[in-house]
Amino acid sequence: MDPEEIWALGRPELDAIQHEAARRIVSPWAMLGMALGQSLCAIPYTVRYRSDLMPEGTPLNLATVIVGGPGAGKSTADLAAQTLFAFGGEAAPDMEQVRSGEGIVGVFAYMEEHEDDDRRKHRRTRYRRATHAHRILWDEVRAFGAQASRTGSTLVDTVNTAVTGGTLGGQASKGDGITLARGDYRAILSINAQPASAGALVDGAALDRGLTARLQWLAATSTARADLPRPPAPAARVDVPTHQWEGVDYIDALGVMNAQHEADKRAGLREDVTAENAHRTTRGAVLAAALANLAGRAQLIPEDWHAACAILAHGDAVLERVREALAQPDPAEEDKRQRVERNMLDALAKHRAAGLSFGEARRKLSRPQGNICTEMLHAGTLPKW
Repeated sequence: MDPEEIWALGRPELDAIQHEAARRIVSPWAMLGMALGQSLCAIPYTVRYRSDLMPEGTPLNLATVIVGGPGAGKSTADLAAQTLFAFGGEAAPDMEQVRSGEGIVGVFAYMEEHEDDDRRKHRRTRYRRATHAHRILWDEVRAFGAQASRTGSTLVDTVNTAVTGGTLGGQASKGDGITLARGDYRAILSINAQPASAGALVDGAALDRGLTARLQWLAATSTARADLPRPPAPAARVDVPTHQWEGVDYIDALGVMNAQHEADKRAGLREDVTAENAHRTTRGAVLAAALANLAGRAQLIPEDWHAACAILAHGDAVLERVREALAQPDPAEEDKRQRVERNMLDALAKHRAAGLSFGEARRKLSRPQGNICTEMLHAGTLPKW
């Protein structure tokens, strides 16, 4: 389907996003992604998405990647959404940054000491917010990749578990570890990324570990909207009620969604599912729930699912552009290689003039120069003497 169909649905909240995005000159897709995360934070953490194949329910957690170059307005999109929407009269919580998988757990809770009736001291997990909801940001994908690549890092595993709402943390040997029980928190994760720097999110390791499949991609750029006139006045603030969730434990799948879940499961048994699409339908269901809440409803309607599918299709296109960017040579790396190659050729010429054999001259090269020398020898582009 055409992702742009979502903006023609005539939903007031989506029209407000388009208006404010044009006024601030940011991508409505990036702003929508931020608004959906904020919307999920306003749904009680106890509410789950329920389908026929998962009657126990799935937590409504989400991870997004906002893709765009410098100056694309990735951070502005979140501020714009936070200013535009109020949930039960309150703005969504600010984003928080972390440096590790353990840091994610620490955002949600801490260990508190207490005494029992016999004055014996105990430690227990205490949530920092009554809502158990937090939004976590990596402002630069390179930082995420660096954190994930450290020896012993639990970052990717923690992100994967947080998106699916599984148990996070655990008890240390002294019994003082923080544990977040399954489904006992609302995690909204977001990563800002430039296309050519997003390799850590889509490389073979990310696919194998299930990270890529859990990410919803959104564009912080929009060529078609770059020259739109700015509306003179801001969009009216959208006050999303929260009373619709009172007494609600589940938001139920529509028939078409149950059918898609079943098709996915059967495809999985046939080993006919790609690594990056393993969680696609569930991710779409979480998006649909967020859209329903923005409209003030605690039940899904077909239009919610249709709009969620448009967002999924948009994400597919963004991911494809990221892959194309990653396939292009890095200009900085290419410049560096050319400098090393020139220095290597100059060094060989100097050693040859001094009467050294090719083998002797080669042994005097630095490791980077030696690597390029070996490549050129194998390619037949460097003659020996």
